[in-house]
Amino acid sequence: MIERTRKIKVTVYSDGRPGHEKQSRALVTALSRYFTVETNWVMVTKPSVSFHIVKLICYFLGWGSRQKQTNPGGLIIGTGSATHLPILHQKKSSGARAVICMSPPSYLLSRFDLCCIPSHDNVTEKENVFLTTGPPSLCVDQGVHSLFKGLILVGGPNAETDGWYENSIAEAIKQILEVHKSIEWKISSSPRTPTKTEKMLNQFCDQHEHATFYTYQETMQGWVEAEYAACKTVWVTADSVSMVFEALSAGCRVGIIPVQWKRNTNKFVKSIQILEEQGRVFSLTKGLDQKVNDTPEPELLNEADRCAREIIRRWWSKT
Repeated sequence: MIERTRKIKVTVYSDGRPGHEKQSRALVTALSRYFTVETNWVMVTKPSVSFHIVKLICYFLGWGSRQKQTNPGGLIIGTGSATHLPILHQKKSSGARAVICMSPPSYLLSRFDLCCIPSHDNVTEKENVFLTTGPPSLCVDQGVHSLFKGLILVGGPNAETDGWYENSIAEAIKQILEVHKSIEWKISSSPRTPTKTEKMLNQFCDQHEHATFYTYQETMQGWVEAEYAACKTVWVTADSVSMVFEALSAGCRVGIIPVQWKRNTNKFVKSIQILEEQGRVFSLTKGLDQKVNDTPEPELLNEADRCAREIIRRWWSKT
């Protein structure tokens, strides 16, 4: 049994990328439900290729990391490649255990005490690899969803998409709005959404009284999390997998709006397929004959808590 009064020191390395920081913060927040956590955040920047190679050589040769054992009972947490070497250097000097989210390069994987890696990354589970269904998320089910409020999140082209087809996206959203007329919909773009798509969605919402469009610039920090909490139904374009996992963690029923892919074997596709097989999401490609709100309630997703419990099981379950 863990006592909430126990204190642990956690150093979090951050590369400043919002998505990465959310994962680290989610893990720290989950740990704070079991411990009193004293947190120190350290900002790092992505080094040049040449400097990274130098740091890598220094690490493997043991240069610049003195064995001081300054925090032997603590944790070091980070997300993103820019945090890997700083974390490993501190692990050597402090004696703290190193925990990362997302998959590190294969030549560094064994150096971490625990790697919390989404199963769609195709990494084999090992002693220091804990597979998750998506990344840790700050979102939790607050139990205040309304069946009459819905959210549609539109992403944009990325390295894996085969172009971007505004008309297909608009047609998909039109189907959703026409089938679910009793729901008050909010539609929002993301930083990747093309301006042309935003203009089309704005004009489209002008024609539907139960839909309102917001550009991502119009939404404040925390807006989407508040909407996850309020809206029972959330539709997300398939390129925005991180938002799919956030909505699931918030207890929403989540639908997937398809996009065109260059390859049907990328991790985005695999991730969506896994979620469909688990019955956690539904796809627009299978039609809207069944009402979203009539679908079975999926098992709640809380990967941040699962990761926190795994950390406790490994190192603090008997203390």
